[in-house]
Amino acid sequence: MKTLVRIMLASSCILSLYALARAEPPATEDEEWQALSRPVVVQRAERVSASQASLGATKAQAEQPRRETVSQLIDQADRYRDFHRKHPKSGKVREARRQEAVLLLQAGFRGDKEQVARRRQLVGEIRADHNFAPAVRLEVAGYADNLDVIAQKIAIPAELTAALEKTTRQLVAEFPDAPAGYESLLNLAKDSTPDRAKAIFGDLMEMPAPEAVKLEAADWLERYALVGRPLADLAKPALGSDLRLERARGGIIVIYAWSVGDNTSVELAKQIGSIQMPSLTLFGVNLDEPAAGQQAKEMAALLPGEQLVLGKGTDTALAKVLLLTEMPLIYVTDRKGGIFTVSAQNNPSRAIIDASLR
Repeated sequence: MKTLVRIMLASSCILSLYALARAEPPATEDEEWQALSRPVVVQRAERVSASQASLGATKAQAEQPRRETVSQLIDQADRYRDFHRKHPKSGKVREARRQEAVLLLQAGFRGDKEQVARRRQLVGEIRADHNFAPAVRLEVAGYADNLDVIAQKIAIPAELTAALEKTTRQLVAEFPDAPAGYESLLNLAKDSTPDRAKAIFGDLMEMPAPEAVKLEAADWLERYALVGRPLADLAKPALGSDLRLERARGGIIVIYAWSVGDNTSVELAKQIGSIQMPSLTLFGVNLDEPAAGQQAKEMAALLPGEQLVLGKGTDTALAKVLLLTEMPLIYVTDRKGGIFTVSAQNNPSRAIIDASLR
């Protein structure tokens, strides 16, 4: 019996040693990072529309995808935290902490309330740590500050824009060496009312902003300088014998810039094409290069109004004189033919109605 027990124990040891020999070696730091860095597919809660309620879904069921998304984001954030705690001397620690912070903030934008303290602490640490690049500190701080603004649930658009402007200006002041702050302020100006937009563009010209930002701000100030000037007169040197703009005087004229590759500009064009109003005349200015001419021609057939320029790029005389050099852009005139607004892309219907009432 004793001999049998010894044989069994020996066999067990041999099997254990064999299993250890066959076991996979522990993952290296690089292997852990590669596995961690694989993108996580999260469900988009926004796909669950309110219409589901009419299909029998309860509020809890409709909320389930959002909760699952939040859970997956937090799980991934936990894995990045585990990595930088396990490898505190790794060269990837700062990136792991950045990823953890961004994931927690994304969960916050989707309604997470459980990780608030952890999120605030991590954001504060990164924000104050000059070992992180200014761009990273700004990215994390910007996410957090905008989340705070959104959490206020400001219902009036003008007040929300004002709050975002204040936050963005504070970020620019805090991180003057990060180009993204100035770029955010530039983009915010494009979505602002004309008065606020001109003020922001003017301020950007005085700030230590990147040259590209200043050039774009200068272009916008020039566009706003067109307001009040007769559209047909401005375009006449570029259009020559083409009198279509001249003939449209007396009604509301809309000029929209678009490109085959810019879906937003195409969708806006279709949107204004659905507006029903007497004496409303639409003109398109296509900014595609000649190589995309055939595609532009096919798309133009689906868009409203006539095309003043098609498949000649942004270097045409008309595009230059009217500063139609980016997308989306929509200009609207009043009934006297003067340019009423150069930023109708923000709310085309409202701009056209306001111009008609002038």
